[in-house]
Amino acid sequence: MRHVVSRIARLLLPIGCVVVTVSSAAADVAAIARKQQAAIEAVLSEPHRAALTKTAAASPSAAAAEGYGHALLMRRHLAPAAWMYAAAVDREPARASAITALGVVLAEGATSAGKSRATEAELLAAVELQREAARLMPKAGVAHHNLGTALLRLAQARGNDRALLEEAAKSLRMAVQLGGRRAPHFHVRLAEALNALGDRTGAEAALRQAYAINATDPVLLMARRSSLANIPVQGDPAACKVEFNCKKACPQGITGRVMMVTCEMANADAVSACRDGKPYPTGYNCEAQVPRFGISIPGLDPGFSIATPWGSIDVVMQGNGRIDWRANFQTPPVAGFQAFIGGQGSYNPSTGAANWSFGDGGVQYNLFNGNVVTQHANVFNTGTSGVARYDGSTNRVEVGLDVGRGPLLSH
Repeated sequence: MRHVVSRIARLLLPIGCVVVTVSSAAADVAAIARKQQAAIEAVLSEPHRAALTKTAAASPSAAAAEGYGHALLMRRHLAPAAWMYAAAVDREPARASAITALGVVLAEGATSAGKSRATEAELLAAVELQREAARLMPKAGVAHHNLGTALLRLAQARGNDRALLEEAAKSLRMAVQLGGRRAPHFHVRLAEALNALGDRTGAEAALRQAYAINATDPVLLMARRSSLANIPVQGDPAACKVEFNCKKACPQGITGRVMMVTCEMANADAVSACRDGKPYPTGYNCEAQVPRFGISIPGLDPGFSIATPWGSIDVVMQGNGRIDWRANFQTPPVAGFQAFIGGQGSYNPSTGAANWSFGDGGVQYNLFNGNVVTQHANVFNTGTSGVARYDGSTNRVEVGLDVGRGPLLSH
């Protein structure tokens, strides 16, 4: 019997050690949270302290306090957010999400509401909090990213302390390995740590990976203007192979070819901006427009127009094969007045998809109808007219001035 008890004790001993370790670590985190909460209270006004205390008392759970912290952080109220996160950690010391959130806000300088850099005391607290969060969430890339970032900021505050930088790089490499929704951030922070260590080749490689994942990530773009502005990204990063497909997207005809040249120039500018870490477009609208005033001329334009006394039809063929059209039907002019109704739509031969709508109708009065030339022009709806138009899509009546077949002014 004594032998069995001894074996059970040996089996339970490691578990007991783990429990003690967890309890001790959690108690330390709770103590850090209370200390930071007191420091934050010192910089808050009495009404703010009272409001936070009252709100926290009304919702005693750690989840509620953390939720209030998230809401405050979204409005960039850093000090109150940190207070709420600290309350959540104090109530539930093993709540990893609240622990890492408190660490992030402290590293942003919560006691100064973000108006100045975090103090060394805040950064030390942030590092300890993030160590515990990473221990509680060993498979979460964001936890290792937050730890690496806190270590990086503390290292920078101490004049690029090499030991801290190396530890930061190790944590950030783990974050990169684990990945996650914020993966571009992980590569950017790793590039910053490697750059601070003097490893420019490694920093460039990390920066390339950030571009490959999301070249428009805000954290990446901000870093390229500040901490990583001195890291050249040589060659053509995968994400910077921007392709507008101008030859296919732009329509035919002389005007379409001109648009294609403009599209190619915009494509080249987008690649350059991407390589420089600047915002850039990912596409170019090369579609031809249905003419508003004049007519489409085959060969010059990618379509044609037909004008008759009973109405007009405009047809445009886009580069992707889609056919857009607009039709307008009108009555013969009587004492200068004409009734009209219009419609528009499109048809895609490759998919068979078609859509159309009618409802743009009204009455127009030909303003210049005093001689034979203007009378004949108005028969084909090419003169200048005052118009009262009903727009079926918005259920509104508009009045304005039309020139030819398009509205010049409307109200």
